[in-house]
Amino acid sequence: MANQILIKRSNVTSVPSSLAAGELAYSEVSDRLFIGTAAGIDIIGGDGYYATDTALSSLNTNLTATITANDAAQTAALNAVDTAQTAAVNTKANIASPTFTGFASVPTAASGNNSSQIANTQFVTTAINNLVGGAPGALDTLNELAAALGDDANFIATMTTSLASKMDDGQQISGGTF
Repeated sequence: MANQILIKRSNVTSVPSSLAAGELAYSEVSDRLFIGTAAGIDIIGGDGYYATDTALSSLNTNLTATITANDAAQTAALNAVDTAQTAAVNTKANIASPTFTGFASVPTAASGNNSSQIANTQFVTTAINNLVGGAPGALDTLNELAAALGDDANFIATMTTSLASKMDDGQQISGGTF
């Protein structure tokens, strides 16, 4: 991230009255550039004026300290944001094969939906009730239906054999009783 260096400007006075250490100021009246130091204010350049080695060294020290402090503050701020975002992401479920805890809620699919949409308990209960329909209580489970058919796994074959042994509709009975 780029650092910004701000320079105060005055078109009223030839020398700034105060500058904090590391602050820069330019006077349009005297056409000079100033820097605030721990000892006061130094002239570091301007029309017909050249900075001394001491002033340049002070400028370099103060600018380096300001940039370093700004970089440290920006790094700390970014680290704080990164830590918060990481913590927030870590509370989320994986997209592939997520594991849910607590009460997970999903929309109820329309009756008869045959897609890969998640089916909640309301959808499943409705589907089972639609399957059972208006069956009487004694026949509303698969076990009760099997018992009613005599628990015969070959019920159709048994019924076909039994019906085949009955008399045809058009057959005549000769001499005997019904």
